[in-house]
Amino acid sequence: ASTDPGQMMMNVKTKKADIAILDPGSIDTFNKNNVPGLVAFAPQTPVAVYPIGFSMMKDDGKLLTMINSTIAAMHNTNSVTPLLQKWLPNKGTYFPVAKPYEIK
Repeated sequence: ASTDPGQMMMNVKTKKADIAILDPGSIDTFNKNNVPGLVAFAPQTPVAVYPIGFSMMKDDGKLLTMINSTIAAMHNTNSVTPLLQKWLPNKGTYFPVAKPYEIK
């Protein structure tokens, strides 16, 4: 079994595999170079969601607190949205964290 996304998609294309669960960006890149391309099974519904993580020194609690506070503030003030719209090439590749509150 391969963990290389390109090989996984080629295995589906050549019918060596029935399905591959990958991010939309990888599929779009593959499809640009391999016509006809692959078709998303459920394009409007994520099949899997993977959180993003950062590595840092185990004893660096201050840095961890600063990064977590900054990310939380960006989500709570919605200042992360313009950055994501600018830098993410594909819509549907990022699902924002649910806010702990909602005002109606």
